[in-house]
Amino acid sequence: MSRWGESPPRPASVDALLDPAVAAALVGLDIESRKLLASPRHGERRSTRRGTSVEFADFRPYTAGDDLRRIDWNVYARLDALVIKLFQDEEDLLTVLAVDDSASMRFGTPCKHTTASKIAFALGVTALGAGHRVQAHALGAEGAVSQTLRGRGGAGQLGKWLIDLSADGRGDLAMDLKALSGAVRGRAKIIVLTDALVPSDAMPAAMSTLASRGHDVHLLQVLSPQELQPLATGLSGDHRLVDAETGEGPAVSMTASIEAEYRARLNAHVEMIDAAAHRCGVRPLLVRTDEPLEDLLRSRLRQGGVLR
Repeated sequence: MSRWGESPPRPASVDALLDPAVAAALVGLDIESRKLLASPRHGERRSTRRGTSVEFADFRPYTAGDDLRRIDWNVYARLDALVIKLFQDEEDLLTVLAVDDSASMRFGTPCKHTTASKIAFALGVTALGAGHRVQAHALGAEGAVSQTLRGRGGAGQLGKWLIDLSADGRGDLAMDLKALSGAVRGRAKIIVLTDALVPSDAMPAAMSTLASRGHDVHLLQVLSPQELQPLATGLSGDHRLVDAETGEGPAVSMTASIEAEYRARLNAHVEMIDAAAHRCGVRPLLVRTDEPLEDLLRSRLRQGGVLR
């Protein structure tokens, strides 16, 4: 018998991260770029700057999934190396996916970590298909875990990276967000997927540091139905609530009055995260793990400026 809020096993294959309905929802979508996100590198995306030329600028190595028409076959004939031609009116746009890999993300039915991984994979597939460079970072993990990808062929690598995450980290999420701001060169579209269940005084400073570097930052706060509505999802009677990261927690008798107090505190925390995010230019969005992912992609992520 499973415990309250316990999740089924995490996806064991890349295919399990992307349902057919979700794949269909991605058709025609792209990552929204609210700001000019020029990085120090050249890339495949057409620049929004006026007055640039289409003169040759540089080469970069061919990556699986690149347009074969961009290969310089003269270079291949001379050097037996596949390279892509880049031009002066093109720039490299960077999409950063920062996934909370801490132990608290294992909770919920559906699981918060699985939901965050599926969202990250869908966004990564969209970004790679549109010619973005993608960086994936694990937050709250034991040690730095990251991956850099390019081209449609990078989707499989991203999926495997997400599946291999342990979801048992006990690091400092807020400190990792601050460190992330210094790890990303240039300006980027940064999408943070986390439950944000950290001390209230830690997240505002971390978000402010991240946004101060000129990044276009979105915070997707992923929470489960069990966290949002304990009584309605089966938590009643006497229980000991154990923190997944510290192993500590109080004994409670869940009644309507106790739930009302709990929900008031949770709502205050969510509202604090929301207000702090808006103050520093980060765009927050609360995501329930039982929300259909295709609806999230087609509607709310487009309205929230993550996708277009």
